[in-house]
Amino acid sequence: MRSIDQLLVIAGPTAGGKSTLISKIRSGGAPRLEHLLGFRDLRDWPEITAGAMKRQPDLKQERLILHYDFLWPYPASVMESPDGDLTLSLLQGAREIAMITLWTPHMRLTRQLVESRLRGRVRGGPAEALKVLLLRAIPAFAVTTMSRLRCWNAINRRLPTWGLAHHFLALGIYSNRARAVAMYRSWLRFCDERLSHVRAHVIVEVGSELRIFSRGEWEARVNRIEEVELK
Repeated sequence: MRSIDQLLVIAGPTAGGKSTLISKIRSGGAPRLEHLLGFRDLRDWPEITAGAMKRQPDLKQERLILHYDFLWPYPASVMESPDGDLTLSLLQGAREIAMITLWTPHMRLTRQLVESRLRGRVRGGPAEALKVLLLRAIPAFAVTTMSRLRCWNAINRRLPTWGLAHHFLALGIYSNRARAVAMYRSWLRFCDERLSHVRAHVIVEVGSELRIFSRGEWEARVNRIEEVELK
């Protein structure tokens, strides 16, 4: 059985900037976060992905940072599966848990997904290289338009772990502000209902500096943005 003394979960959607946030934390650039979470010396904590953690049911660690994409694999994720079995199973065996949800506004999410996953550096073989070359050859708005094709849902049902289908489905969410906010609210609601044993949960936005929100502060910020856009 997995045994972890202290677990810090960095949760966010695909291409949201979780690795960037973890780098900032591990470089010592987030002392306020350490204070709010009640965890010390985060720069020395090892890091693990959800996939690697799932493959190690007997993992034993004193301290650990979990890099968790709450949108992967889509739709077999907390966004579509209210039970959240994967999330809950990953947290089993952890004595103390703190959570950071990474908030990234929808326009930035869209840009980061296109540039890092669809038109970024080649991460695989010849087929991946061809995909990147083709998507780099067309304008960014056309790539976003492609995410609205209905075929991606059918493809994803047949190939649920194929990155391209997942990324286009995610892009369809990110490019719509209301859907992106609903995605975050769904995750936060899941945390409220199923992860009440978490000792601390803060929402963080990464920019030139880290901005830290409580749930209420985040809702107020999102509502202000909505009011401005509706005027």
